[in-house]
This record gives sequence, C-alpha cells and structure tokens, in this order.
Amino acid sequence: MGTGICHQLLPEKGHVFPGQLIVGADSHTTTYGAFGAASCGIGGSEVAYVLSRGSLWFMVPETIRFILKGTLPMGTSGKDILLRIAGSTPAK
Repeated sequence: MGTGICHQLLPEKGHVFPGQLIVGADSHTTTYGAFGAASCGIGGSEVAYVLSRGSLWFMVPETIRFILKGTLPMGTSGKDILLRIAGSTPAK
C-alpha cells in the first residue's frame, strides 16, 4: 500500500517472469504479457478464492493453428496479421 501502481510495481520489483501465470484484480493485469507471462484480470470472488486456496481453475479453449505462407510487405506487424485473420475467418 502506498508504494505505487501494482501493474507497474510487479515488473519493477522483479516479480514477473516469462512463462508465469499471473492473475490480478486490475484491468491492466494483462500488460504482463509484454514480459512473456500469461495474465488475466479476475473479480473479487476469484481473488478471495486465490487468497484462501492458493489456486484457481481456468477453462482453456481449444487451440486453432494457422499456417501462414508467403512474404509479408515491409512494416507488417503481428497485429496486422491477427486483424486480417480475425476479419476474414468465418464464425462457427
């Protein structure tokens, strides 16, 4: 308390590492992905559960593989690719 904003302090204090799963009651919790960690925001009841049990259940969706072929134009980013896929993939 009183030392700063949690989603900034955790990386600054060395508590975020690639491959970790981090949950938090802050809408910015997902920013830990920039450090190679998987992270998500959770609600108050989930926070209470984590604090009392030390664990949390997640429903993991099925995986979809996209195989991309060809050459990308200069300046194309991963976000451009994902937006194109999201916009052209038919809904189930």
